[in-house]
Amino acid sequence: MSKEITDRIIPNEVILVGKLRDDNDTLVIDTNLPPAEQLKACLKKFKFTRNTAPNAAAIAAGFLTGKFYQIQMGDPGGEKIKLPNGNTVRRSRKTTRPGYANIFQSNQPTTFEEIKEELLHTDTGKSDGNPDRVELVAGDPNAGKIRLTEYALMGFWDRFPIGFYHHVWTRDEKGALIPFMSNVKQPDGSFKKEHARRNTGEHFVFEDDAENLEGLRDTIRDQVKKWRIETSDNTTENKGEVTTESVKKDEPAKAGEEADVEP
Repeated sequence: MSKEITDRIIPNEVILVGKLRDDNDTLVIDTNLPPAEQLKACLKKFKFTRNTAPNAAAIAAGFLTGKFYQIQMGDPGGEKIKLPNGNTVRRSRKTTRPGYANIFQSNQPTTFEEIKEELLHTDTGKSDGNPDRVELVAGDPNAGKIRLTEYALMGFWDRFPIGFYHHVWTRDEKGALIPFMSNVKQPDGSFKKEHARRNTGEHFVFEDDAENLEGLRDTIRDQVKKWRIETSDNTTENKGEVTTESVKKDEPAKAGEEADVEP
């Protein structure tokens, strides 16, 4: 493994993203409660060990139900450096924005079990009965996010050029393919939701996959080709001036197609 790749591997904090146990639950947890009570209420309100719910088409294609964790990852921060003037300051995080990934029991069983152990670990000597290796993110019990305080996942976020623009798709909780929408600012200052498009890829590279970085990138390029936005360059000459008009054609996804190969 090259030093360039090795240097990119860092410990990433893991934040579990929960889902409401009851989709109709509108209860707001009182933030004036003691921290232990807030955490207990959060764990009761949100489910963090989640289950896939593939639709009929996904089941017919061989996808099985299974457990997974949706996690948010990034450099945990806290590192301090000494400046030339002698002052010691906190260094900015190496990842300026977090990334999200799904850890499936079927695809990453070791990592899944590690996270499960951290989530469920309870010190029997404590009276509050809460897991003792988790905490609320930003002290907010209503956000549905908890941080694993004694665990770091080794790897790095890789963002790389795809080579063409493509529409971005995601899946709902039943496995159906749906457009990923983004808010696009309009000339008048308002915002309009549009089908997101990008010309880059992004994925989390686990430590034991780092040697196959280019292979992973090629796999992602192949996966998004079906959503490529074709452009034709209608360049015409007009009295010595060149004007270029790009005509974009959207390629619709076929019903039942999946954004990736995970269940």
